[in-house]
Amino acid sequence: MANLEESGGANTSAWAEHTIFVISKDGNIDVKDKHGTPGMLTLYGKVENIGTTLLPGERYRVVWEIYNSDGVLVKFYETTGKDTDDDNLQPGDVCPPLTYDIDFKGDPPLALGKYKVRAQAWYYIFPGDTVKEFKFTIKP
Repeated sequence: MANLEESGGANTSAWAEHTIFVISKDGNIDVKDKHGTPGMLTLYGKVENIGTTLLPGERYRVVWEIYNSDGVLVKFYETTGKDTDDDNLQPGDVCPPLTYDIDFKGDPPLALGKYKVRAQAWYYIFPGDTVKEFKFTIKP
């Protein structure tokens, strides 16, 4: 059986567009941010091919788990690389950031408060070695 590194594994680095998301400013779609999607909180994740073979775009992803301040999982989402030659990663390559836009009014809506995000890269059915945790706060 091949281990993850021999078959084309993945590591990740991840972050939130804002550590403090102010609804009156950042949640307003008419207020243009320098980055991210207006009116939403954008999460970013970069995947690195730490293996020795090509990593096809449709075979890697970032899995986002968002927990409220009580430690309850409130959102789960996967962002996958695209099925294009541009998204294939050679060994040592890092993809442009994969993104997930959080609509704080979505289903389920996110209440005011603090949240923890757990982000992890996956390759096929194998989790990457690195788990990145970070926090953000939603304020009025």
